[in-house]
Amino acid sequence: MGETLTQTLQRELKEELSLVVSPDRFKWAFTHRGAAYNQPGKIVELNCFLVAGSGALKVDSEVYDYKWCRPDDSRIAEVVREALARYSWVVE
Repeated sequence: MGETLTQTLQRELKEELSLVVSPDRFKWAFTHRGAAYNQPGKIVELNCFLVAGSGALKVDSEVYDYKWCRPDDSRIAEVVREALARYSWVVE
């Protein structure tokens, strides 16, 4: 509560992936709403940003592992697959 979207993104990147990214490197991309994963009747809102930069990802906090995958991978939540299909320019 009380954080902007970019403040939240900055904090989450640091907490969960050990990435320190200046907010001026964030560029808003799109907002997408859809069915929440494993929560029937609930809607989730995805606020998506492009982040310029690089660095080694180091899992931390709530994340125990990560894997790179294709946008249509069945392991990705349906709402994320929908968003990536609708805004395909993000992954091109």
